[in-house]
Amino acid sequence: MRSLTWKMKLMLLAVAAVPAFTGYPLMFLNDPVIAGITRGWLGYSLGVHGILAMVLGPAVWGICLSIAVLIMLPVVFGGAAISYLLYLSGLGTTGPAGYSAHYLGLCITMLTVIPLANGLISVIPVHRIERTLLTRETGVSFIEKAALMFIRVFTHIVFFVIPNVLEIVREERQQRESLPLRHQAAGAIRMLVYLGVEGICASVRYIPLWAEEIAALPDRRSKIKAS
Repeated sequence: MRSLTWKMKLMLLAVAAVPAFTGYPLMFLNDPVIAGITRGWLGYSLGVHGILAMVLGPAVWGICLSIAVLIMLPVVFGGAAISYLLYLSGLGTTGPAGYSAHYLGLCITMLTVIPLANGLISVIPVHRIERTLLTRETGVSFIEKAALMFIRVFTHIVFFVIPNVLEIVREERQQRESLPLRHQAAGAIRMLVYLGVEGICASVRYIPLWAEEIAALPDRRSKIKAS
């Protein structure tokens, strides 16, 4: 896939995203493999990840999948845990048999759509666009400054914050393996809280510096008036 341009890769991933947003032809493959996961979504998910691995390469595909897992875990398992607690307390009307299929479907949907969305963004040559905007002699418009800030934040999260978070997860998992099960559960909860705080802080750490740098770029309108 190295011979493909970034526009061709973007188009290929955009076509691959059509079933996720339209439901076609997944609606015709509704036979459940297990409760909550149909043959259509299972095959589509496997196909999407195969395309992502070929188009993006194993390293970038792994990052996109890791981002999806980090987003999916608190949503799916947290939601299922809350539903179960509501059921035990008597406030919920349905037990695990009633909501398990929903959360399994949500799990495979998130593990398919989120990596695909990240892949669509990652094929765009953000560094080249950033360099072009920073060195443009005619100045930068307000919309281009906003796009430049988005590029800075996005690349920082994908290529710095997420890998650091994954490294922390790996180290914490190795340390918890020798602990009793109840201590492992408590440690996992503490780690999720820490990762949430660390991820937010690391993501916004350089925003004031970038905002000052981007705001100092010459405005295109002022450049036109000066000429």
